[in-house]
Amino acid sequence: MKKKMSRILTWNIGSFVFLKYGKYFGFRTGNKDEYFRPDVNGDLVSKTIEKINPDFLYLQEFWSPKDANQIECLKKYPHKMFLDMWYRKKGVLIASKKPFSFKMINRIPIVNYKGCNIIPIHLNSYIAAKRFRQEAAIERVLPDLKGKEILMGDTNLWEIKNIFLFSKDRQTYIKFTRSLTDISKKIESTNFFGFATDKVFASKDLKIGKISSPRIRGSFMDHDLIYFDLEI
Repeated sequence: MKKKMSRILTWNIGSFVFLKYGKYFGFRTGNKDEYFRPDVNGDLVSKTIEKINPDFLYLQEFWSPKDANQIECLKKYPHKMFLDMWYRKKGVLIASKKPFSFKMINRIPIVNYKGCNIIPIHLNSYIAAKRFRQEAAIERVLPDLKGKEILMGDTNLWEIKNIFLFSKDRQTYIKFTRSLTDISKKIESTNFFGFATDKVFASKDLKIGKISSPRIRGSFMDHDLIYFDLEI
């Protein structure tokens, strides 16, 4: 019996990082300016997700879990969990139409969705050497998962057409692709500056269908989403 396709979405819905310096120029206050702006982008994010209709989604860069309340379509996802990231506690959200299980292995979050191990990632925004070390920590847990893995999210690897801005990011990418396939490789850009910083890596035993990254950004947003179909 043929397995059904599940649609998976990953999207950094935060804002330009330099907005946090706005307080020095007389507009807005507080560090939350660089995070998801529910007041201006909640409706766009909700309508976009509703149109794509993913079964499982991963949203990054929340200032507060309560900001997700302004993404109306999330009411259709009964299974939700906020996770801590290096930049903020409860800074990312995973949501699903179907139940999933969750565990931490050596501080790496593992979400088991319909038998597939999804690792939601958001690597360090500022220092390539830290991204390299974060990849090493992820690599150490992969043998415990025994196949059927998806790593997805904002990698902050500044790459365009296989040219990397930082040599350490190239090394990080090479390490990711030793055992996993970059199924987002043909997506040339996912951010405002033209780099493919958002990626999806998958184990070779998984069957991937359509993958797409429509250029949809609200006010102040600097990332495009990625969604793909997965046979599980």
